[in-house]
Amino acid sequence: MDNVNKMMFQMLLGQFMAALRSSNSPLSQINLTDQEREMLDNLFYKIQSGQNISEQEQEPLLILGAKIARQANLNPASAAQLIGLIENLVGRDKITPEIRQKINDILNS
Repeated sequence: MDNVNKMMFQMLLGQFMAALRSSNSPLSQINLTDQEREMLDNLFYKIQSGQNISEQEQEPLLILGAKIARQANLNPASAAQLIGLIENLVGRDKITPEIRQKINDILNS
């Protein structure tokens, strides 16, 4: 991911995380486990510090993105943008057909 995309994703992720924690935000109603919230915190830290996302973090991160898009009732275009940003972060070439199917199943449930 180039620096411009990384900065944009960092800004969006920061705003998203703030909205998750705000009691006034509709996003605060998204039901995330403590482990999922910790995953978001770790992602934010890694992006800020320039670290790469490990292979074992990639699939759970994509699944979490799909879960958030579904629970937030994002329209298909917005959901695709969110998933696309995460795909760019982890690398589109690393997304297997099985992971793609899991994402689609979550978004279409």
